[in-house]
Amino acid sequence: MRERLFEATKDVDRLVILGDLVELREAPVGHSVETVYEFAEHLNSAFAGRQVVIAAGNHDHPLIAGWLEGRRLRPKPQPLPVDSCVKAPRSGPLGTIVRRLPDCEVMLAYPGLRLRDDVYATHGHYLDLHMSVPTLETIAISLFAKIEGHEPDELATPDQYEAVLAPIYALVYATVQGRPTTARPLASGASVRMWGAMYPEDDGRVARARAVALRRGLIPAAAGLLNAAGLGPFGTEMTGPALRRAGIAAMCRVVERLGIDAGWVIYGHTHRAGPLPGEGDWRAPTGARLMNCGSWTWAPQLASGSAGKGPYWPGRTVIVGDDGPPQLIGVLDDVPENEMPLPVG
Repeated sequence: MRERLFEATKDVDRLVILGDLVELREAPVGHSVETVYEFAEHLNSAFAGRQVVIAAGNHDHPLIAGWLEGRRLRPKPQPLPVDSCVKAPRSGPLGTIVRRLPDCEVMLAYPGLRLRDDVYATHGHYLDLHMSVPTLETIAISLFAKIEGHEPDELATPDQYEAVLAPIYALVYATVQGRPTTARPLASGASVRMWGAMYPEDDGRVARARAVALRRGLIPAAAGLLNAAGLGPFGTEMTGPALRRAGIAAMCRVVERLGIDAGWVIYGHTHRAGPLPGEGDWRAPTGARLMNCGSWTWAPQLASGSAGKGPYWPGRTVIVGDDGPPQLIGVLDDVPENEMPLPVG
């Protein structure tokens, strides 16, 4: 599957890994970064002489924690800009990965970068502050924002978004340090498992009854309680179209709040690629067209049976040319489901 990626990108000037390169919320950092070394060495061979840009997301935010702190320690700290692309540090957990890419020019981008004057790219995790779907992470974010007196619709700078999100990411990261690598954190894959329970492949009576109870009872009741507590507002509909609408609306708010001036905004985070055929333009009120590059994570609860056509099928990649619209392509669309790697955990 790596060969598929490198073949699809053989003619590009630079490869942008748009966040969540490393899973730092499941196991101690030493074990986590080791899982990336082989890929990094393969990437170094495939992209020798070219540029590799590593952007951070919510699952690997600690990779850039030291860099962010370094910015704040300057005699005259400058606000974190919306787009920045700097030489990647060779220290800390990120440095252990960078040192395995000696033949590439490795850059760090956070929270996003300009791919062209009219194309902006970011992982997209800031959208969780505006998300109307109640997951463990969005609930925790809403709770922390309320405790600290942050109003999501009043945030206007990356530093303000970081003030809400970074403490939560740091806490989750800290809780898995020192624990056995075989131990599964409570929140690990919780949202995907919940989706699997609501829409089970098993068509047995018990599974169907549990799914109906979740969709029509527990989820609406939980959303109602959260809204009554002043968190949210969270919606009660948990369907594929509802998740798509919520993710797009939340990203639109990020584009508006940060004043991102671009014709195209590319992001990921939700694992839901698009726009796919028949979905039209995903357009923000600013006029920017949104494009989600999806994910390279195989999640059978979401993608099983979609055979390269569903929005959660892994392997989507966005190609940005010198001009014209970015192109969303499916590198793994023809890979049979039984050849997908087993999900971790």
